[in-house]
Amino acid sequence: MKDTIRQGFAYHADLVERMAATQGLNLTEELEAGRISFTGLDDAVHRCMQCSDPEGCQLWLDNHEGGSHSSPEICQNRGLFKRLG
Repeated sequence: MKDTIRQGFAYHADLVERMAATQGLNLTEELEAGRISFTGLDDAVHRCMQCSDPEGCQLWLDNHEGGSHSSPEICQNRGLFKRLG
């Protein structure tokens, strides 16, 4: 079960990182600049884990590899990314 939880967390952490990058955000730089904390990133991943459509998010990210000015409306972290952007 631990591996399943870790895999789920890692999957959603990747989605969060990809969603940020799609909007031109580098979460490592945001951390270093103090615009987000490790706790804030952890919270973002947990919000992502509660999303009702992670597969839809994956498809959206695949279709926006060239970038986007905002995340999809369903994104649980839309407000965070808007604030950081």
